[in-house]
Amino acid sequence: MVMGSRLKGKIHKGAMPALHRYIGNPVLTGILNLMYRSGVSDAHCGMRAFRREALDRLDLRMPGMEFASEMVIRASKEGLNIEEIPIEYRPRAGESKLNSFRDGWRHLRFLLVHSPTHLFIIPGALMLIAGVLGIITVMSGVNIVGRAWDLHSMIGAAMFTIAGAQVIGLGLVAHSYGVHHMSERDTRMERWEDAGIRLEHGLIAGALVLVAGIGAAAGVIITWANRGFGALGEEKLAILSLTLIVVALQIIFTSFLVSIVGLRRRDR
Repeated sequence: MVMGSRLKGKIHKGAMPALHRYIGNPVLTGILNLMYRSGVSDAHCGMRAFRREALDRLDLRMPGMEFASEMVIRASKEGLNIEEIPIEYRPRAGESKLNSFRDGWRHLRFLLVHSPTHLFIIPGALMLIAGVLGIITVMSGVNIVGRAWDLHSMIGAAMFTIAGAQVIGLGLVAHSYGVHHMSERDTRMERWEDAGIRLEHGLIAGALVLVAGIGAAAGVIITWANRGFGALGEEKLAILSLTLIVVALQIIFTSFLVSIVGLRRRDR
């Protein structure tokens, strides 16, 4: 695919507002390159050309302004060679219909929606790691910045752990949907399928976490019984048990959902 680049060429006075030239276009192009490794300098230049046989591979769907980004994203995912040529950009004769903030948000939203890794997996992984580290810190009684972290920190860590696991699950479902229903190429999912990773592996992982959670719950109950079923004093262990059980259920049912989304491809 061949694209024009206004930024590498010449932009005549009055052809592009400063907001678009120095902020909007560079920021959106930078995000697109970061997420999809397209390597283009002007992702929204309308001067483009590609071979007819490439059109079927692109499988373009968007009816609005996002069409420009979609073309670059799909070309990158399909491994098409993208070349840029400098062009001159002159002031338009008519009135522009572009709304800077509305259309900018639509482009940004499109970039995020088509990259489940950046929208779900990375934020979810960061939350999960923070939560797990927080739980370990509280349960081990390690002092950080001169103070001990106790029950309220444990609750916050549990929240991050559960939320992180849920967001990662959503990302896996989104990846599976893109591959099986939107003709997306996802080398990671393909490697997993080639390695034979399937529903049963997710169920086994969920079952192991569930056993750990039930074991922690059993420890709480035993301690409670030894105290004559009076006041329950193992709050942190109870929160750990709750967290493990919830995460286990998330893993199990997310595995089922990913498997359901993939049924269409396997049936074919």
